[in-house]
Amino acid sequence: MYLYASCDRGASYPTLDDAGAAFRDRFTGRTFVPTLPQRKDFAELSAANELDIARVDAGFRERWGGDLLALFTRLRPLLSPAAWHDCTAVLGPPDVRH
Repeated sequence: MYLYASCDRGASYPTLDDAGAAFRDRFTGRTFVPTLPQRKDFAELSAANELDIARVDAGFRERWGGDLLALFTRLRPLLSPAAWHDCTAVLGPPDVRH
């Protein structure tokens, strides 16, 4: 949970799919290279939290849906099949959504 809360998203999101990329802690400013399990857990939690908002807030989905779908598409190798399915169901084109 700390990893999710401490993420400097501006610094970390662009390279989260890169196994050797540094992750920046927004509280301490320190960087470290997360393990594959840490990156997978982070991606899953990120998708779950953003999708919870997108499901109930059409304005959020309209404003951020495209960016989030692009992010989660890039992070797809880190996501479980169920999480990826939810991403496309909530953020995909209307004919794909459930």
